[in-house]
Amino acid sequence: MNCIDIKTVKAIPTDDLGTTSTGQKKRLYVTKFNIDIGKCCYCGLCVPPCPTDCIKMTETYEFSEYNRQDLIYNFSTMTADDVAAAKAKAAAAAAAKSASQPAPKTETKTENNH
Repeated sequence: MNCIDIKTVKAIPTDDLGTTSTGQKKRLYVTKFNIDIGKCCYCGLCVPPCPTDCIKMTETYEFSEYNRQDLIYNFSTMTADDVAAAKAKAAAAAAAKSASQPAPKTETKTENNH
């Protein structure tokens, strides 16, 4: 149904984002985590694969709104400035990593016209 929209940015190893509910180090910034209740059919298929057990089905299903945009719930706590900073940091880390790696060898082909 595409009612859950999640976007992430990879954190650099020195970033301390805390730990997950299972005790693992968080490695991603969650820049967008929206659930569009207007698209949800309350089937519960999102509950079992949720790695953090944060999605639960409840008896509440009536979310009447006059505006469809009000049915989109945003769970990300990052501001636009936070997202821009995380993306810039990730881009700088990726650029530094690629600069430190040697250029790949390219093969030259020679054609034999026999």
